[in-house]
Amino acid sequence: MKEPTIAAPHFHVGQRVLCVDASKNPRCNVKLLSRGRIYIVRGIDVRPGWKEPGWGVHLQGIRIVHPDVACEWAMNPKRFRPVTERPTDIEIFRKLLKPARPVQLQLPLPKPHIM
Repeated sequence: MKEPTIAAPHFHVGQRVLCVDASKNPRCNVKLLSRGRIYIVRGIDVRPGWKEPGWGVHLQGIRIVHPDVACEWAMNPKRFRPVTERPTDIEIFRKLLKPARPVQLQLPLPKPHIM
C-alpha cells in the first residue's frame, strides 16, 4: 500500500488560529473545541503513516493524551484556519467625530427681491 504524502505544515508555533470545525474528537468522542474561538499553536507534530495531511497541531490549553501509551495526540489542522491580522485604521471614525465647519455668511445680506 502506498504511504500518504505529507503536506508541509502551513501553521507555525505561536500562531493564532480560528476553529472552524468543533465536532467531537473521533478518537475519544469528546468535544474539546469551540467553533469561532481563537487558539494559539504551541506545537506541530509530523509523523510518517498519519492520514492526510500527515501532520497535526497542539494548542495551548488543550492536551489529548492516549491512555495506553501516554503520548499526546495532535489535532487535525483542517479544523482551523489562520487568523488574519489587520491593522486597525480609525481615521474614518475621527472624520465622523470632527465637527463640520460652520457656513460663514457675508454681510450685508442681499435684500430679497419683492414683486
